[in-house]
Amino acid sequence: MNFEKYLQQQELAESSIKGHLQNLTYFKSWSKEQVLDPDQINYRELLGYVQEEKQRNLARHTINIKLGSITKYYDYLVNQGVRADNPAKKLRLKKDTQKVLLDQLKPEQFQVIYNTYKNKTNFREAKQKLVHQRNLIILGLMINQGVQIGELKRLETNHIDFDKGEIYIPSTKRSNNRILKLHSTQIIPLHTYILQTREKLNLIDDFLFTRNLVNILGHLIQELRGMFEEIRNLQQIRASVIMNWIKHHNIREVQYFAGHKHISSTEKYRQQEVETLQKSLEKYHPMG
Repeated sequence: MNFEKYLQQQELAESSIKGHLQNLTYFKSWSKEQVLDPDQINYRELLGYVQEEKQRNLARHTINIKLGSITKYYDYLVNQGVRADNPAKKLRLKKDTQKVLLDQLKPEQFQVIYNTYKNKTNFREAKQKLVHQRNLIILGLMINQGVQIGELKRLETNHIDFDKGEIYIPSTKRSNNRILKLHSTQIIPLHTYILQTREKLNLIDDFLFTRNLVNILGHLIQELRGMFEEIRNLQQIRASVIMNWIKHHNIREVQYFAGHKHISSTEKYRQQEVETLQKSLEKYHPMG
């Protein structure tokens, strides 16, 4: 029995069923972008979904409706024996809530993560080393420029300006384009990747990476989790990068760096005190 038939058995109106299915489609699309299995998402990962919906300036009521659809979906999975719990059961936004960034990563942590990953040498075959060289470029773009998966898909080799030490980040439906400085540690790996590694990986078009990045990022995050216990997911990495920018740049600069279309998206990061981000979800989480 699929989810639609499950809803029909509950004798819901056709319009309600259609709404639940649409909300679930969007949720599964978000999960795919975050390299998460929607059927196995936990409570902490759901908080990341809520956080992104809030950044889109959706009304609290609208977000709660979407959470209601997700709750029904997990009720269905429990009913089918796919999972034993429903992580969205009591997850709803309250009024005047405070957003929480899960397990913020500091610049010094990013430096250790990047250098440790860069110096990895235990490769069983030549292709593994090539894949590692590619993944190092992706990791560097995530932790230095806060690049998202949609932007990674659109990057082309001519977006790198080695003379100026800059990279052009193309726009997406959710983000603006921008030009950002490359970190000194990125230059040589990028140069090697573009001139040598891409050809050995049979990348013949102008895109910096293959367009199908979901599996690649999934394996990369899984690898990073195995090496660093503090790493959770892609959303955590980008949110941490933005919070670190907030500490050293004005709000308009951070908006530009992050590619936020609306200043309100950036403001939400500034409003969140750094000290609060280090405290437990149980004390400060905005749900109930």
